[in-house]
Amino acid sequence: MPWRQWLVILGMAAYLACLFFPSMAGVIGAGVGFSLPLLYLLAFVLIIVVVPVATFWLFSFAYSVVAKPYVRAWRINRIRNARYLREAMDRRHSEDQAEDSPE
Repeated sequence: MPWRQWLVILGMAAYLACLFFPSMAGVIGAGVGFSLPLLYLLAFVLIIVVVPVATFWLFSFAYSVVAKPYVRAWRINRIRNARYLREAMDRRHSEDQAEDSPE
């Protein structure tokens, strides 16, 4: 049986047990008191483990969508501008040599 069917059967059994045996309601209520520290432990684990992992995932997603293309374009432009500057300096150098050479 799939787990959903087991949960439905277990829930119906608990409901019928509370309906037909009212004395069991007190036992179930006492069990809630015992499970409260477990609930606090799960909340603590959620805060300590899940929240930082979710925050890291969110920032990595934001970096990949927003910052990564910007950084890539910035690097490409930096390389391209350096090449353009080098070509301009070479042209200037070749023009200076052309002016200095006697023809």
